[in-house]
Amino acid sequence: MNSKAQKKLYKSFFLIALCFITALFFIQSPAEATSWSLLPPALAIFIAFVSGQLALSLGSAVLLGCFIDQLGKEQTVLQSSMAAVTTTAGYFQSALFNKTNLQILGFVFFVLAMVQMITVSGGFIGLVLRLKKWVVGPRSAQFVTALLGCFIFIDDYANTMIVGSTMKSLTDRYKVSREKLAFLVDATSAPIAGIALVSTWIGYEVGLFSEMAQKYNWNLDGYSVFLEALPFRFYCFFMIFFVFVNIFFGIEFGPMKAAQKSPIDDKSDDLIYLNKGPTLCAVLPILTLLILVFSLLWADGGGFSTHKNPLSFTNWRLVLTESKNGISILLISSIFSFFLSLFLNIFLARSSRTSLFIAFKASLISAGLPIMILLLAWSLKLVCDDLKTGEFVVALLSDRVSPQWLPFFVFIVSALTAFATGTSWGTMAILIPTVTPLALSLSGGEYSIFVSLCLAAILDGAIMGDHCSPISDTTIMSSISTDCELMSHVRTQLPYSLVVGLVALIFGYIPAGFSLPLIVTISMALLSMIGLFLMLQLWPSKRRAVL
Repeated sequence: MNSKAQKKLYKSFFLIALCFITALFFIQSPAEATSWSLLPPALAIFIAFVSGQLALSLGSAVLLGCFIDQLGKEQTVLQSSMAAVTTTAGYFQSALFNKTNLQILGFVFFVLAMVQMITVSGGFIGLVLRLKKWVVGPRSAQFVTALLGCFIFIDDYANTMIVGSTMKSLTDRYKVSREKLAFLVDATSAPIAGIALVSTWIGYEVGLFSEMAQKYNWNLDGYSVFLEALPFRFYCFFMIFFVFVNIFFGIEFGPMKAAQKSPIDDKSDDLIYLNKGPTLCAVLPILTLLILVFSLLWADGGGFSTHKNPLSFTNWRLVLTESKNGISILLISSIFSFFLSLFLNIFLARSSRTSLFIAFKASLISAGLPIMILLLAWSLKLVCDDLKTGEFVVALLSDRVSPQWLPFFVFIVSALTAFATGTSWGTMAILIPTVTPLALSLSGGEYSIFVSLCLAAILDGAIMGDHCSPISDTTIMSSISTDCELMSHVRTQLPYSLVVGLVALIFGYIPAGFSLPLIVTISMALLSMIGLFLMLQLWPSKRRAVL
């Protein structure tokens, strides 16, 4: 470890110790739903930025959250400390043995294992050579990456793992940095899955909306509420537009500019000539994964039993609303696709047993760190749930906002909550039941477009906060699938997400809150992003680097 890394580590331990000492001296009563509930996620985020050691940042944050939770319970410091250690182990155990979490971990492992098998077969190199017909430089390489991200809309996890792993060789060849690749993957995963008419995200969102519709006796179902909110999903639409405008102009700013100029260790040429294999070895497992996900979701939601037309969006929304096993379906599909990739390796690519064993061992090793980080991230979420971090953030604004400004502040609160907790789905689950009655009361007690606008602000803010958070599972998975160092991905993506978020606020939620026509504000937003890149094109290069 060099001296610079040692200094960062010492600073991290000092900050961690300072947080524990501060909590010990100042917390005299239960900390649930108080400002103290913000300290653990704040520590996790800050230590992640200072040290770059995500396992340290998450682990210390979980332990601090448990310590804070034990303080004020009329016990000694030693008892609080021992209870905090025991509770931390309990959170980790709960995260590990949670059925859904185990299925996600299994999905991550088998997709990584499938990718290793495809790599050994040379299938990715064959695919790269096929795609090379349409790729003539870094711009078209990025365009193909973003386009793939838009096409794989069924689930953000599947999107992230497939697109990131598939496009590494091609983007390396054309000197596109791993940071830029990670951004393209991340920026076209959750935004696409969040607004696609058919995806696992929509099933989740519709389920939350259905609960609200039943509770408040709205004269429409959950999917109709989703469709009502869809035109107000400003951040998702603007982020997708930003991605393609960014690619078109080929101009970067902030840390991404420096990352793009850094030397790239390009071994793609060697791979193309030394490890070329049948393209089918790459295409068939990935295509099978997608077909299985679609088919099993359709079956799980009763599509086959009721003889519904699969080409109907109405039927798909009914099926997704009824489907209850989306994560299980991802796991089953990934397992089948892995064994298919193994079969193709043996009988089509004729890979040796030694190479297959090495590939499987590599997948075990590569899955170790992400699994540990995901478990810690989920443990922190459980801590935040018990400390009621989300409820406290909402309470800060609930009685201080006028109706016109509520969507604006809801978007910010949602983004901050997702940033602090690292979960967009968890943020949605916390804020939708909390904000809905507030929005209803400000709209006269009846469901209205204003309520839809507030719900859209929750969903979009959650995705933006998720994009900015280094403890988000999708942010982590984007860095994993692209082999990009996590904090490098966070630092380079953050300015882009903030720019799009600012545009969504200025040209989206503020004018929409004041009932201005959507066509006017959206047009101004799109023109503003084009204008930004035109300005950067004329801006002196040295000044642009510090933007």
